[in-house]
Amino acid sequence: MSTSVNVTASAILRRALGSSASCLGLMKKGVDNVAFFLSSLGKLHTLGVQLDLAPLYPPVPWPLPRGTPNIGHLVSWDHSQQWNVVSWSDFPTLSQVSEEVIEVDLESNEGDAYIAGHQLDGRVLFPATGYMVLAWKSLTKRCGKPFDQVPVVFEDITLHRATIIPRSGSVKFLVNIMRASGDFEVCEAGTVAASGRIRTAEKGEKLLEKEPPGPPAETVTYELQADDIYKELRLRGYEYYGSFRGIIKADLNTRQYGKLNWADNWVTFIDTMLQFSILGNPVRTLRLPVRIQSCRVDPEIHAKIYEKAGDAGIDVVYNPYLNTCLAGGVAITGLKASIAPRRAVQQTPLLEDYQFVSYVDDEKASSQRESQIREYVEVCCGVARRVLESCGKNKAQISDVMNGFREAPEQVLNRYLENPGDNHGLLKILATIQKHTDGSAASLVATVQSALAAHKEDLERDFLNTVLYEEDPLRHLLDVVVENTSTKKIRVLELADGGSTLLAPWVTDLLRLSNILLKTDYTVAHPAPDKIAAELLPEGTKTIKWDCTSASKDGLPETELIVLRSVILTSGSSLESQAEKLNSLCKENGFVLLAQRTALTPAEMFLSTISKVPLRFHTRKTLEAAFLARGFHVVGLKTNNVCTLLLLRKTTPVDVTKQEVIRVKNTGYDWVEPLKTKIAEFENRPTGENVWLFGEDANISGVVGLTNCLRQESGTHVRCILNASVKGSNKVTDFRPSNPENKEILEKDLVMNVYRDGQWGSYRHIVTQFHGPPKVTTPYAFLNVQTRGDLSSLQWYESPLRYASPFTSANGVLCSVYYAPLNFRDIMLATGKLPPDALPGNLATSDCVLGLEFSGRDPKGRRVMGSVASQGMATAVNADPGFLWEVPESWSLEEASTVPVAYSTAYYALVVRGNMRRGESLLVHSGSGGVGQAAISIALSMGCMVFTTVGSKEKREFLRRRFPQLQDRNFANSRDLSFEDHILYETKGRAVNDKNDGRKEEDWQDGTRSQSPRDGAPSGRELLSSSGDRRQGEPVGQRLRCRRKDRGLQPSADIQRASPC
Repeated sequence: MSTSVNVTASAILRRALGSSASCLGLMKKGVDNVAFFLSSLGKLHTLGVQLDLAPLYPPVPWPLPRGTPNIGHLVSWDHSQQWNVVSWSDFPTLSQVSEEVIEVDLESNEGDAYIAGHQLDGRVLFPATGYMVLAWKSLTKRCGKPFDQVPVVFEDITLHRATIIPRSGSVKFLVNIMRASGDFEVCEAGTVAASGRIRTAEKGEKLLEKEPPGPPAETVTYELQADDIYKELRLRGYEYYGSFRGIIKADLNTRQYGKLNWADNWVTFIDTMLQFSILGNPVRTLRLPVRIQSCRVDPEIHAKIYEKAGDAGIDVVYNPYLNTCLAGGVAITGLKASIAPRRAVQQTPLLEDYQFVSYVDDEKASSQRESQIREYVEVCCGVARRVLESCGKNKAQISDVMNGFREAPEQVLNRYLENPGDNHGLLKILATIQKHTDGSAASLVATVQSALAAHKEDLERDFLNTVLYEEDPLRHLLDVVVENTSTKKIRVLELADGGSTLLAPWVTDLLRLSNILLKTDYTVAHPAPDKIAAELLPEGTKTIKWDCTSASKDGLPETELIVLRSVILTSGSSLESQAEKLNSLCKENGFVLLAQRTALTPAEMFLSTISKVPLRFHTRKTLEAAFLARGFHVVGLKTNNVCTLLLLRKTTPVDVTKQEVIRVKNTGYDWVEPLKTKIAEFENRPTGENVWLFGEDANISGVVGLTNCLRQESGTHVRCILNASVKGSNKVTDFRPSNPENKEILEKDLVMNVYRDGQWGSYRHIVTQFHGPPKVTTPYAFLNVQTRGDLSSLQWYESPLRYASPFTSANGVLCSVYYAPLNFRDIMLATGKLPPDALPGNLATSDCVLGLEFSGRDPKGRRVMGSVASQGMATAVNADPGFLWEVPESWSLEEASTVPVAYSTAYYALVVRGNMRRGESLLVHSGSGGVGQAAISIALSMGCMVFTTVGSKEKREFLRRRFPQLQDRNFANSRDLSFEDHILYETKGRAVNDKNDGRKEEDWQDGTRSQSPRDGAPSGRELLSSSGDRRQGEPVGQRLRCRRKDRGLQPSADIQRASPC
């Protein structure tokens, strides 16, 4: 706020400065000016102005005289209000706090606004590194130091779920760190979002085991710049912007080197390192970090490196074999990323066909368009006939009024009358006349005249008058205009005669469909623009007042296209005079688009005859003759024999000697250099002097695409001639400008001139309706879910095996599938409870991961069963001969389909990996399952002692019937740990040699003591052979190794990698 001092009594200064300034006067009428002056000085003091008041008082001697009065008794404290005073003991120290609440708000907190740049697949997600920095800050608060000055070590970081950050509103995170262990959790909305361990560096501890990366020893070209990198990441779903676009450049040829930007933000810098680690993956999938084994951060070393590197960027290197990323003072080890499902595309794709479209409709095309309106015309004729019959007219009299009428069947007529469309203005008028006429001729005339006056606007928007305003054919004509003017901006002028219905809505929509980047400057010239309803004008349309009776073009803008619904005829004017007027308004080589009624239907003739109101129309021949005589050429003509669209171009005579023809051939390229020379030569030539590219290779020539490309550069004088005839003679074999037959083509001066089967035209885009992916009939298909987690989206998809050889090859054997069973893994994958990246190898990026086993026949007709890595639920599979077995005669194919996975898994676990021998003992958890039954069967066949756990009495009875060798002593309960004592008792304390565990992780963690006898006997072997809990993406074998178990088996993964059994 500013302060001013007004030395006069006037308030002029106050009015000039406004209410935001403090204005103080030094004098005022009617008051003691000395007191007023002193009060103003006091106000200046309260506003912060430093004043020296010594000149206002006599000099004060120092020290003060002994008799100076005391002023203490004049001041007293006001105790009318009481306030609580806080004490330091009311707050716990930072070292006592284990939980901290942190609020993130993009809108109101300026420090959090940068997080909006962490956008993935259309949603703003809280960065994984953000959780780490929250824990880092919370830990260092206890030390009373800034977090970015404390070296820190993160270990075993797990990202449990993503947190979506809203654009407005706040999200609260709860950070909890255990003081003793250093375990931390970051929670949001009552659930854990991230967890791990954190500790500060010990004194003298070297955090970075390797030296920070510097400039690489070998030559690095850094072929990828920031724009290229983030374009690639955007294709994968990473829509970073702002400070999260921190990769300056990268080289991914040999080793992965790059340069990272340091923006004084640890969240964005470490996140950029994660981006760089993912960038080298050749598969375009959206991957989110789910686990980081270790992250070490040394701010002191980082500051030194940045001071040396400066704005050139900090060197970063990623080693895919060691899964380590080093940059500055940060080292990340063991990044695990999981494939995240992409959001379904909600926008319907725009599909278009590329077809030949003739410039002028022939008789066949006109008849096809007429068939689209025939039913409506017949319905209107039927209603008109009813009206005339109600007035006592006989058939001959009706024929006189409606010459050549045909009417629709009664049921069709009634259907239209019950539900007339919004654009059925003519039908509504006829229905109104039928309803109100009383049968007399005088009443009929009055009723018709009244209905016409009341429904004038409905008649203008009638189906017959607007049917040609759709994409076919109006867009084709507008495409010709755009192609021959400019692909960046087009100016359009519509001349209106006073009616309320304009062509503007149709024209602007179709121009936008033609080219979304095209800028349209649309102007409507109307006698009374104020009367045009705002909703009838497209956004951005300008209106000007125009007198249609005036021949002057003053006030009208110069445009490339003039549009009008019909020839505007005023009193005393003729079609010829109006054509002359349009010629004066149209610029050279400009276009005129005219929508004109060229015939009346019998129902319209009935209205015109009865009401004595002429309905204007002009025949097609009359129109063409009038405009051809005034310097126009008919470039395009589309008609349904009732209404006609005419595209006219104002042309001038062409000098044939100023034209150049270049013959383009596919067999040689000797024409390229002459073409370059001619394009440069003609670049500054006047309009009408062109280079004509003549495609000599009929149907297979690329001259159309070549012309389009050249016109995007400097080839505005390039024109195209191509013969694309499928049948008939070649009319353009010898195209020469001097040939009189080519005179009309030269004068029209169109860019594209394609001759096909007797017609000139061009290739145009035509929108096709999208009804979902096309359905095909094929003997090769596989079953898959379109949306993971939605079982209703199960569909059959065409398999690429239709291209495979049916006989044995290096790629496998093509087998016909008769039966394909459901496995637990299939259900987990289809329901979305198991991520695809938890599968071994590259199955995560496969089209389909469902189906592990099958039974059917091989190309020789033998009954076989087999195991495949994926796509087993199919009509045919490509099976590895090593995992293909012939089905015994006593088995049905249905029974055989359930054998491969269960028995191969059990055999591989017990015999190959477990090295089980005759006479040993085995504990099988969940023995009633598929793998459990297979393990029991194999163990009994080898003469081993089998113990198994079951969860219910029914399962126990089932196994006793299935394996009579099992007695009560061989069974234990799987619902608790009582089986441990049972096994130790039955084995006299020796426990078992092998244990085949088919349960989830939370079950097998507590059931390992049955292998370790209490008397110190040698421990046995544990073989985990179920899918387990793989939802976190960590291999089962890795968890077993971390817990020092003897062996771990990933079902079917190890088997597929091992030699065939």
